[in-house]
Amino acid sequence: MNRLKYFRLGLMAITIVMAMILPGEAGAKTLEQKVGQMIMVGITGFKVADDNPVVRDIVDYGIGGVVLLEDEAWPKETENSSDSSAWLREMTASLRNLPGGDRLLIAVSHEGGEFTTLKEGLGFNRSLAQGYLGENDNISLTMKSALDSAQYISDLGFNLNLAPLVNLGPAQSKNELHFQDRFFSQDPDVVLNHAWEVINAYRVFRVLTAVKYFPGIPEELHGSYKGFPDISKSWDDRELSVFQELIQDPGCDLVMIGHYYNTHLDPEWPASLSERTINGVLRQKLGFDKVVISDDMLSEAMQDNYSLDKILERAVLAGVDMIMFGNSLVHEPDIAKRSIQTIVNLVDQGRISKSRIDESYERIAELKSRLRPPVESDCSFCLE
Repeated sequence: MNRLKYFRLGLMAITIVMAMILPGEAGAKTLEQKVGQMIMVGITGFKVADDNPVVRDIVDYGIGGVVLLEDEAWPKETENSSDSSAWLREMTASLRNLPGGDRLLIAVSHEGGEFTTLKEGLGFNRSLAQGYLGENDNISLTMKSALDSAQYISDLGFNLNLAPLVNLGPAQSKNELHFQDRFFSQDPDVVLNHAWEVINAYRVFRVLTAVKYFPGIPEELHGSYKGFPDISKSWDDRELSVFQELIQDPGCDLVMIGHYYNTHLDPEWPASLSERTINGVLRQKLGFDKVVISDDMLSEAMQDNYSLDKILERAVLAGVDMIMFGNSLVHEPDIAKRSIQTIVNLVDQGRISKSRIDESYERIAELKSRLRPPVESDCSFCLE
């Protein structure tokens, strides 16, 4: 444990020095530019043509990030092909070469095993599931697996991984999708030890990570309130202790909020729209003051229950800094433009304060001050 302690202390020192050397973007920003940084949109497919709406979103509207989510067109594009990795490298490179692309968050969700956008069946490298790593409870194995994945993700051109998942696992697998394989363990200590290894490995390869899902995830894939999975019956407040430990570590870059309903924390709103959950628990009680990112706001439950105006107002007031629109389940090519204009209108109407926008912008700017070009590393300094 001493080795892990000193490794994390070393990463803290590196983070402080990097933030001092590389400040945020220079020059005064307009309200529209600040709000643009709060928006992340999904990319579909492996190629980004000049007429792709995402290009417009980056160049004209200055969005803060993009995320690669699974798309129904993928099997057709990758069938009997080993070119998936090459296509992704080309795509991420083209994004970085756009005006403002050098400060763009390029995200993917890669937990491992079947719980990843980059599935082996689509031509990507094989990876180990978190459940397998937790069951073996071999820190060296987890470190090696995480380093392999981190190097691969970095090599593909991503600088943010929406992982690891740090929720406590169910007692047993409850469905045919081997849901249990997604969790490190039921034991908070096991979850913490393996999550730290994953986070540290990604920092070696200059990839940011987002621990998820705060404040919890359902043990079963059924049971809902207004279409949102209801975790009230299965939720264990030990979940909070895991997040509390992780967010105090300098390696914790972002926290992702799930669209889950939990009456223990808020009897009215799902977590991603809940001021009680985000500002009240995550920020005030647990002390997290970095970037909070939402799950996909184009989810079916969100669209069925709330207008875009209400989603954005509630999310921003609740404490969300980056609002994700995946464009996977539902594709809305103009969602970035509409979202930016909606938030600006909410500010003009006095429903959201300018200081609240400044808070998110400053958190995002600090996060991006730590972005670096991908590098090759053998990690010789962190292995015994």
